[in-house]
Amino acid sequence: VAEVWVASRTTRVRGEAMALLVPFAALGATLAALLWFVARHAIVRAERRIDGSHVALVELAASLEREVARRNAELAVAYEKLSEREERLRELSARAIALQESERRAIARDLHDSAGQALTAIRIHLQILAQGRRPQAEMLRLAEETMRMTDATLEDLRRAVQLLAPAVLGELGLARARERALAGFAER
Repeated sequence: VAEVWVASRTTRVRGEAMALLVPFAALGATLAALLWFVARHAIVRAERRIDGSHVALVELAASLEREVARRNAELAVAYEKLSEREERLRELSARAIALQESERRAIARDLHDSAGQALTAIRIHLQILAQGRRPQAEMLRLAEETMRMTDATLEDLRRAVQLLAPAVLGELGLARARERALAGFAER
């Protein structure tokens, strides 16, 4: 079935073309509206997510600022405590040094008094013995007393040195410190 257009009129072709144009124009407008609506919907959703992300970022930034402020406050408190402890340590060190010096002076004074008196007495005894003008029994008694004073003075000096000397255990270790203590005990 065909029509020959040789003798046809243009009005009929125009009418049919217009009849096709209207539905296709409506279809094009519908498609354009649909594309615009889909794109607009995607843009609105993206803007909402961006706004939500922006709000979340603002809240997170505020939270981070609060956390930094809290940590700074904790650090300030810790620094203050550390400063106070450091000051107390300085005071304790100064007191320990003062006590140590005081104890050293007391030990030195005690050594001077006891050892000095004992050595003076020993010297006097030796002078008497050197003169040899006393009876033999008195000279023997004086010599024995001088030896006892010498031993007591040596023991006083050893005790003082042990008080003043650093700890043997820290210097020599357990085994050698034990050996030295046992040797000292055996000697006494």
